[in-house]
Amino acid sequence: MLQAQPVADTTFTWRGYTHESRTHLQLYPGPPDDENRDHTVVLRELAANTGPTVLDDIEYVAEQVGRAFGMDPARVAWVVHWGAFSYEGATDSDKEVLVRVTFRRTSTERLSAPYWRIITPTDLRELTDSRYQAP
Repeated sequence: MLQAQPVADTTFTWRGYTHESRTHLQLYPGPPDDENRDHTVVLRELAANTGPTVLDDIEYVAEQVGRAFGMDPARVAWVVHWGAFSYEGATDSDKEVLVRVTFRRTSTERLSAPYWRIITPTDLRELTDSRYQAP
């Protein structure tokens, strides 16, 4: 299986009420035959982030990332990722947490409350590599 390359691989910053926050963002194309998902976005929680976490501001971050990259956050598979890079001085790369976040649009076109689900590294690989998997 080919390894998918992200369309974007960057640091994304946003301003909360009191502090600036940052996350590592990777944007992947969705599978061409998926009617519900155009992209997958992986947001890595960084140890260097001194502001609110991605999860604290997920609705705001989703809207801002959507605007920045021209996509509807309700059509994106969002994944928040914690690993050794999330904790100052951490070296154990075996310990990680992956949370998939999805949204819907309400009848007033606002984003719904997020739906959260713990996923595995295999699930993440499928979300990011699905465009390249053989039929």
